Amino acid sequence: MRIADEDITSAARIRDAAVRCFARAGFDASLRTIADEAGVSLGLIRHHFGSKEGLRAACDERVLWLMDDLGRTKAQSPSPIDAAFAAMADRPELEPAVLYLMRGLAAGGQFSAAVVDQMTASLEEYLEKGVADGSIRPSGDNRARARYLVLSGVGGMLLHFMQSGDWSERAWRDFSALSTRPSLELYTQGLLATSDFLDAYTALSSDGVEGGDA
Repeated sequence: MRIADEDITSAARIRDAAVRCFARAGFDASLRTIADEAGVSLGLIRHHFGSKEGLRAACDERVLWLMDDLGRTKAQSPSPIDAAFAAMADRPELEPAVLYLMRGLAAGGQFSAAVVDQMTASLEEYLEKGVADGSIRPSGDNRARARYLVLSGVGGMLLHFMQSGDWSERAWRDFSALSTRPSLELYTQGLLATSDFLDAYTALSSDGVEGGDA
């Protein structure tokens, strides 16, 4: 039983080291680099994960779980913003997970789609809770609003990383400092002083223009 426990621990150590390496260097990071980071042999990586693809799949699963767990923490807190920052401070594994997530979004594919879907579902639930308790304004399409917020949020973060060329924890903190206040101001106070644009768009949509119908 003790051997099995040690086996699980070494697999987790390798997986977490791989998340850090992929976050820093991208998915071209070598198994040798990951082995050095974890302090294990290449043979042990192959024993646990079979291949680099198997290790990447384990990393994908771990990062998705961490993001879902963070989403639950925020949803259960009366102050989701404070909860998110507190979680980042208390759980150092979250910062490389966020960077890994950015790498995965940039790479596209199944993981990227899973991230967006999971974050949308989590945010949709949070928004519904906020509408119910009066802290968030209702929407005509809550899921569409949640998806837009996810796409705009992660899109802005990803663009920041790509423009700066800095794929480090510092870049994530810089983006947080850059975006937190203006985004909260925008969501709290709004941007447009009148409903003219929304009214015009709604009128066009009801005439079938949005979908390109005649």
